[in-house]
Amino acid sequence: MLEPIEPIEPEVIEDHPGLPARNDPGHGGSGPHLPAIGAVDLVEAFLAGRKPTTLDAYRRDLTDFARFVGAARPGPAVEALISGTAGQANALALGYRADLIGRGLASATIARRLAALRSMVKLARILGR
Repeated sequence: MLEPIEPIEPEVIEDHPGLPARNDPGHGGSGPHLPAIGAVDLVEAFLAGRKPTTLDAYRRDLTDFARFVGAARPGPAVEALISGTAGQANALALGYRADLIGRGLASATIARRLAALRSMVKLARILGR
């Protein structure tokens, strides 16, 4: 016969610099808690915890994508990428790839910039966006 399993206390999730705190009056505990999904800044969450050189490269990559889309900042550009259909997102990414190739950027730079976009979309899907 199996012995009953004792309940495990949940771990407290510490605040993360890329995730804003949520003001939830119904939250009974005094510790940190998760923000509402819509409140998460995808770009900041994506960049959080990166090494300085990686952080600089990804910021340049996302800023360049924003320039391509015609957005003032990376956040609205990422929203444009994730808010449409899969076909629209793929068309936008392929257009961006063609732009990068047309500008004569190195293949490694193109690959990193597209990988940054893929990672942003993956994070957005993980967060339910």
